[in-house]
Amino acid sequence: MKKDLKMILRNHILVFEKPLLLLIMPSSLFVYGGMLLAIYQTDNINAIVIASFYTVMVTIFEYGRMLRYNLPFIVLPNAEMRNISLIKISNYGFLKMLAQKVSIITKLSIIPTVIILLLNIFISIIHCQLYIWLHLALIVWAIFILSLSGWFQLYGYCYDINYNYQSYAEMTKLSKEIDFFGKFYIIPKRILDLIYAIFLVIAFYGFSGKMILSIFVVANLFFFVIIILVIVKTIKKGEKYFYAKNIIQT
Repeated sequence: MKKDLKMILRNHILVFEKPLLLLIMPSSLFVYGGMLLAIYQTDNINAIVIASFYTVMVTIFEYGRMLRYNLPFIVLPNAEMRNISLIKISNYGFLKMLAQKVSIITKLSIIPTVIILLLNIFISIIHCQLYIWLHLALIVWAIFILSLSGWFQLYGYCYDINYNYQSYAEMTKLSKEIDFFGKFYIIPKRILDLIYAIFLVIAFYGFSGKMILSIFVVANLFFFVIIILVIVKTIKKGEKYFYAKNIIQT
């Protein structure tokens, strides 16, 4: 991890023109915090629960997306470039390489995750609505989303990608794969946004508390089971592709 951090400090200027501090505390944190603050002012416990879960989830996912777009030379599989041939014949292997990339995203996401959790607590305190059970649930939720986020960001990059780059600068400027394979994240993320928006509307105008929260939990469970199955299946296909095809052109 120390080596990766040094590489970030050395190479981030290639792609990340904003202050490096935004990699630690992105401005989106304050946007989600403002949204949560507005929801708390309604005193609607159902909406507060849904919005709290959403802000934690979207903070982690969107931070991972920012890392993927702004630090591709660290987190994307094709950042290995032509060294991938050595990985292919070594004991290190495809899955270990991918897990190492996921680990980087997870570790870098810890700070914004802690910040959004503390922000949730702070907002609940100033509104005198400190629900201990909710914040404990949010911690568990954050751990789950953290463990999933890296895989969610990278599963689309598991196969049919170009490793034939000579430098990080070339990879960053010429790769159109970041946009194309990013759709593997964007499409399910938009579906998830829609689901949460629907539940927020229902929370204000719909069913009773227990019913809506029960449906909310079931909907989340169903969605993430599907996503995990898709991720696992895609990674397995990517591993077969990795070992079956000559992915480096000579």
